[in-house]
Amino acid sequence: MSSWKDLITRNFNNPQIVALILILAVCGLVLYFFGGILAPVFLALGLAYILNFPIRWLMRKGFKRLYALILVFGGLICVLGWLIIGVAPILIKQLNTLIVEAPSIINLLKTKLLSLEQYHLPYLDKATLYSVYENLNQYIQSNMDIRIDNILAVLQNVMYVGVNIFLVPFMAFLMLVDYGPLKESVKRFLPQSSELANGVFKEFMSQLDNYVRGKVIETIIMTALSFIGFMFFGLKYNLILSALIGISVIIPYLGVVIATIPFVLVCFFQFQFSSTFWTLMVIHGVLQIFNGNILVPYLYSKTNNIRPITVIVAVIFFGQIWGIVGVFLAIPLCTLIKAVANAWYLNSQLYFELQQREETQALNHKTIREELEKRKPKRRRNNREYKNAKTNNEANNSANSSTDPASTSEVTTSNNAQAQNNQQTLAANSATQDKTKDEENNSSSPSNS
Repeated sequence: MSSWKDLITRNFNNPQIVALILILAVCGLVLYFFGGILAPVFLALGLAYILNFPIRWLMRKGFKRLYALILVFGGLICVLGWLIIGVAPILIKQLNTLIVEAPSIINLLKTKLLSLEQYHLPYLDKATLYSVYENLNQYIQSNMDIRIDNILAVLQNVMYVGVNIFLVPFMAFLMLVDYGPLKESVKRFLPQSSELANGVFKEFMSQLDNYVRGKVIETIIMTALSFIGFMFFGLKYNLILSALIGISVIIPYLGVVIATIPFVLVCFFQFQFSSTFWTLMVIHGVLQIFNGNILVPYLYSKTNNIRPITVIVAVIFFGQIWGIVGVFLAIPLCTLIKAVANAWYLNSQLYFELQQREETQALNHKTIREELEKRKPKRRRNNREYKNAKTNNEANNSANSSTDPASTSEVTTSNNAQAQNNQQTLAANSATQDKTKDEENNSSSPSNS
């Protein structure tokens, strides 16, 4: 019992750490129990956070905050109007066509699956292939079937989404208008001596800024490039598939798989195994390589790296707790947990002990190096003087040989004196080296005996 008490005392001895963990625990419980009810509030908060980037950029250019806010929301209204009037009808039309043609896609998939039997592949008999088809067909039908008894629920969801389309931007606008007072109100609930909490908050917000900005840019670029490539080759449902590929980048690692499956099925249904099918596969692969090896490293160069296994576990864990919202928030929540863990570690007794141990080891290494340097300073200095004297002597000899007869008589005396000095220096250095060698031999002879 005392060991547990000592462990808690050593690692949680900072009251600010305890207060920060309690605040995060309370926020987590509120999200868990009231997340569905407060979903519009959280969506408005996220939208306000994203729109704050262009507002701050306009303020740096000299605009007042109110004028920047009006410009940004004017642009947002134009974009929403374009999406509702121009994009939404095309998207709904393609979605309806996809639902109508879904049975044809399933039948074509059944034919191709059953045709694999003629290749006599191992573990692929007719019964196995038919079972795979039936399972896939049942899954698709169960997820795409819209029955009469679900019409009321569908209408309610449509009304809910329609209300949120107008309610969420309005709430985000109010949050940005009252940004200063709202920020002060939040600070009132935090502890007064919250230097540690402020440090964690600044680190988290810095990482979150880079992450959100990068995800928005990455989504737009991947959606645009995919749509251009799909439209160029005349792929059906190009708007749905490009939007799906663009949104899939928000879900780390798993999103690519989720978006690739319908893309491959639609391409196969339209082009079979033609050259266009393989060209679209290559385009999709090149886009994913470009995204993973060029775009992502450039956009997230300032973001803390989180290991892939941690990201996958976070996506699964938070997805089970909060559904699709938890999947999208997996990386920000991981960043927050990492910031809190770093703050706890840097203020724990364990970190203090490790720092003391490293400083002691560094001091010991420095002392050992100084002792080793003191053993051979004289010999090294004599060798350096010997080389300098030898170099000066060779330079004087070469200068004497290149001098004309008229000036030789004027410098002969000084050169001879310099040569005598150099010879004396060489002799003294040689004697010193011989003496040093004799001392080393005398000191090593008792040890050999």
